[in-house]
Amino acid sequence: RPCSLKMRTVFRVLVVICSVAGCDRSVDPPQPFPAPVSLTISDTWVLQAAPTVIIGRTADESRGGQDLDRIRSGVLMADGSIVATSEGTQSLLYFDGTGALDQEVGRPGDGPGEFRLIRTVHRLADDSLMVWDTGSRRVSIIDPNRRIARMFTLEAPENGLIGYRPSDVHVLDNDLLVVYRQRRNEAPPGLSRDTVALALLDHAGGNSREIGRFGANEWV
Repeated sequence: RPCSLKMRTVFRVLVVICSVAGCDRSVDPPQPFPAPVSLTISDTWVLQAAPTVIIGRTADESRGGQDLDRIRSGVLMADGSIVATSEGTQSLLYFDGTGALDQEVGRPGDGPGEFRLIRTVHRLADDSLMVWDTGSRRVSIIDPNRRIARMFTLEAPENGLIGYRPSDVHVLDNDLLVVYRQRRNEAPPGLSRDTVALALLDHAGGNSREIGRFGANEWV
């Protein structure tokens, strides 16, 4: 029958293809998964039974203290004092080595020493502070006397990072590492994947150069 002849022909073709594929020794066999690696942790890290220092208000009202409002970042200074960012007050909180509030620097606004959305603080080599204000995309350098030394606004490097915005800043030895993220309203419709770009700047905000671009979150 024509139908049976056609089916037999298809079957023979499939047999020939399978035979040729099976005889092709250039195809590597599937590789087994590597054996699991066993790790031994020799160092242990144990918390002390009592904290070394407490900042903020405690249950002991006689001690006093400062109410904390959205602390996002903090650093330990060379003299044992602590500096923290407060999003609730848009300021830096300086605590001494005992945890008592020593000074509050900054307030909401756009002028020098003012912040729109203070995010992180990093300690520089000379005990100055680098403060990242994501609301105004501005970096403020505060000297050891707690005065504004300089400020500069971060923009995308002039090498094709169109549609990117600075989202975070980190301090390296001689540079600032800036994380740039894509603006979602400029991405194509449908399933998209964010791209994160990394760039280096000097501590004065100049000499910008891109490191590379890397995949990030997926979203619709």
